[in-house]
Amino acid sequence: DEEKQPASALLWAYYFAAQHFDYKEDTDRALHYIEAAIEHTPTLIELFIVKGRIYKHAGDPVSAYKWLEEAQAMDTADRYVNSKCARYMLRAGHVKQAEEMCSKFTREGVPATEN
Repeated sequence: DEEKQPASALLWAYYFAAQHFDYKEDTDRALHYIEAAIEHTPTLIELFIVKGRIYKHAGDPVSAYKWLEEAQAMDTADRYVNSKCARYMLRAGHVKQAEEMCSKFTREGVPATEN
């Protein structure tokens, strides 16, 4: 009698396989697994963050920031994702957009150094 695994087990196997192959610098396989994970569960923000990280490690900061921007759009109130997205924007040379992203969590009329 075979024990059935939960559907989420496959998702997390894809997720960790993508990170493993990213660490091993096998970008094609990492992207294959993260895309399979996104196809399985397209609402999980962490998957888009990992996809951005894979592109960052592959030396493509523009694609990396676009995937972080996709993650940020899924939950605009998440400070962690917003700050991560701003960092990726800076790496891609989008300074003005990064400033706008950071301004979402600063107080109006207060210098940035005091926020």
